[in-house]
Amino acid sequence: TFGEHFQEVTRAMIQHPGVIIAGLHGWVVGGGFEITLSADIRVGSTDTRIKLPELSIGTMFSNGSTKLLSAIIGLGRAKELMFLGDTIDAQKAYDIGLLNFICQPKELDQVVSTIASKIRKEMDPEAVKIAKKLIHENMDGDLETILEKEMVELTKLGSHDGFKSKIIEFVEK
Repeated sequence: TFGEHFQEVTRAMIQHPGVIIAGLHGWVVGGGFEITLSADIRVGSTDTRIKLPELSIGTMFSNGSTKLLSAIIGLGRAKELMFLGDTIDAQKAYDIGLLNFICQPKELDQVVSTIASKIRKEMDPEAVKIAKKLIHENMDGDLETILEKEMVELTKLGSHDGFKSKIIEFVEK
């Protein structure tokens, strides 16, 4: 069904090893908005308007929204957006943590590109991949299990050839 195919997009985004940056512009409504919840970073232009009309038209949220939205902005705010279905602007979305950055509409592509470039140039790709995986895996984990997983990955990363030189370079800066 369409719903199942739509959910595959969410799965693919969350499982993708790279950082996914969503640029939001204009009206971002319902399922279109729900897809952005799977992005790692959300940049909105000042003309962005977000609305979740699902409950008012007798349908249901999809794409993990009932989990992802509350993980991003907290349970109370998620319930507010879902139960009231009010339109929020970019500034409110930023204020509640739904957007990571706001810019002018004409700057949106450049801001997204700048963020992507910063990640690509300054972050170790293997470390980013592992961090993204652990962030999603650990959303519901108990602390001891999370600590164990982090130590396993930290040990792996610390054994890479370039690790020591990157640490020295960082300290010297």
